[in-house]
Amino acid sequence: MLSKSINVALVDHHSLFRKTLSDFLSRQQQISVSFEAPNLDIFLEHIDHLLIDLLVCDLYIPNTDIAASLKIIKKKKPNLRILILYASTDIDKVEDLLKIGIHGFVSKVDDAERLIYAIEIVSSNNIYQTQFFTEALYKEREKLLNDETEQIKLNERDIKVLELLWDEKSNKEIADEIFLSVRSVEKIRQDIKDRIGAKSTIGIFKYALSKRILTI
Repeated sequence: MLSKSINVALVDHHSLFRKTLSDFLSRQQQISVSFEAPNLDIFLEHIDHLLIDLLVCDLYIPNTDIAASLKIIKKKKPNLRILILYASTDIDKVEDLLKIGIHGFVSKVDDAERLIYAIEIVSSNNIYQTQFFTEALYKEREKLLNDETEQIKLNERDIKVLELLWDEKSNKEIADEIFLSVRSVEKIRQDIKDRIGAKSTIGIFKYALSKRILTI
């Protein structure tokens, strides 16, 4: 059950699928579908006037560079959460999306309730972890392993925070476990980002996986 209401935008070029999904989500408590469109160009035309928390977007939109479009969207709305819907497991197509800072992938063949669960996860600004998401991170890790850049040293506390983040713990849960204030945990997370040059939690995970600080 969502702890707060969330405004969703849907982008999918299949009209019937989009309308069906919109109707399903609109019937859920605390979810409002504020906007829907067949492509990201139309979404971008309206983005400045939309009050939305989450974008649910198809991975395959004809004549669209989805990574480039989402990059523009994240610049305009850096706090917007993004869930990607996919129909086939083409890992190579999602590499650029991981760099943007999306919050997860949901298969179109999953039960509809799985999407609701994913929305619950990302509504708290957490990552929705699935096998597909983990495999995509793993593939990116293999690339990074060939990077000869010297590893930035992380202390024991930093690593513990990373492990708890990977376990989908909130800042409050992490603070309680390592006996710090929530503000201190937030500072540690930001310090790690600054030191390794990450722009998002996904960036932290990619670095930690590439250096074997975290393991799959």
